[in-house]
Amino acid sequence: MPVLVGLVTTHVTNSSAKAVLLPALSTINGFVVEYANPGPDYDGGTAAVLSLVAFGIGVLTHFGLWKPTGISARAQNVGARPAPRSLPQ
Repeated sequence: MPVLVGLVTTHVTNSSAKAVLLPALSTINGFVVEYANPGPDYDGGTAAVLSLVAFGIGVLTHFGLWKPTGISARAQNVGARPAPRSLPQ
């Protein structure tokens, strides 16, 4: 999830927007996974637990793996335009 947040945001995106985006994506993930479960019935409690687990894993992997290795920063550079080069005079 943290890499997905990095892909849909830029370096100039406010950090509070990024902080809201991660739990929102985690919540959507939890409810979609429970809905896709081939079991006989839908359980909102299980969907909420899955959302919390996805959020917890997202935060832990962001600060423990993606940010220290620089992958989060590189994900935000995907699709960014390079700085224009100046021509020699």
